Amino acid sequence: MRWNLWKLVLGIALLGCGVQRDELPVGFVNQTHHSDADLWVIWKGAQATLAQEVDMNPLQRSFSGAAADIRPGDARALKVMPHQLRVGAEPDVSASVLLAATGLDRIHMPRLVEGTHQSGIVTASAAQVLQIPQAMVAGGGGDNAASAVGLGVVSPTQAFLSLGTSGVLFVVTDRFRPNPNRGAHAFCHCLPQRWHQMSVLLSAASALDWAAQLTARSDLPGLVEAARARGLSRHSPLFLPYLSGERTPHNDPNARGVFFGITPDTDAVDLAGAVLEGVALAFADGLDVLLENGGAIGDISMTGGGARLPYWGELLAAALGRPLSYRRGGEVGAALGAARLAQLASSGEPVAPLCAPPPIDRVVEPDPELSSLLAARRHTFARLYRDLRQDFVEHSA
Repeated sequence: MRWNLWKLVLGIALLGCGVQRDELPVGFVNQTHHSDADLWVIWKGAQATLAQEVDMNPLQRSFSGAAADIRPGDARALKVMPHQLRVGAEPDVSASVLLAATGLDRIHMPRLVEGTHQSGIVTASAAQVLQIPQAMVAGGGGDNAASAVGLGVVSPTQAFLSLGTSGVLFVVTDRFRPNPNRGAHAFCHCLPQRWHQMSVLLSAASALDWAAQLTARSDLPGLVEAARARGLSRHSPLFLPYLSGERTPHNDPNARGVFFGITPDTDAVDLAGAVLEGVALAFADGLDVLLENGGAIGDISMTGGGARLPYWGELLAAALGRPLSYRRGGEVGAALGAARLAQLASSGEPVAPLCAPPPIDRVVEPDPELSSLLAARRHTFARLYRDLRQDFVEHSA
């Protein structure tokens, strides 16, 4: 039920009073990736949810014994129509402005706590099932924000790059810096009075796993090492890593993966090298988005399973034109970050001393020759997407 509420608040557009209809209002511009018919069904479902009773706190109620928080529905929700809501130029929008735009009231909103604050205590029954003490429950954070805390990425311009199933370039910002037209995420950090931006690749290490399966190569580190030994040239195949669409910078669910420039001599090693390079070039696109409109990025720490592959780090440093720091224990950044948040909630100690970055094991500097090659190939990489964009739409129809 909470998911339906968020679909109403964030996903569509939002509310203004009007007459009840059986279709979207005349003049409403559908800027989602849903058809008009599907969007109307989503809208009507959200209305029906708000007209019923809403459980605002089901997880905390079952896990930490919080009091039931059942709110009455509001039948007026059945009479409101969607209107456009755009992010303005102002750095912050007050809660009252957002609530006014949605037609909701504070009574509809769940209780929020900072990631560093206590939200409850584990109940005796939950502790018994999970075989844990009746511990304090911290507000915590999402996977990427918790990784940032574990890596010490807590002050403006500090950043990390995560090579997981998807790819993330995360930077702490001095204020809320939305860039929705370029597919950049902007959120509150899980630490007080901090914000962050992320560029997101939907396929990163998963693209490399796919290529290894496609070519029946079970030794992934060996395949990557072979690609490193062969290297790249201006004649090497290129790869658009959009196997599941792409978020930043294209925000295009229709985009698809493409190999370009293959010949009868192309083999598994060439394809693996193309995937490694394609993900690196996609991260370079994401970096450009984060630097737009006065953004700044300093030290970049590495994390994620793909960070264990040295050659990928070399390609990324060259594509981004920036050094990459590999920190001790960086692969467990999210778990360490969650533990740090719990300690902050328990002790109340200052953020800075506890959330210092782990020691650096090594730094990968950009190789000038490789950077020059990738910069030249990036022009073709970008042009391929532009030339195929409409074809992606038609293929997905």
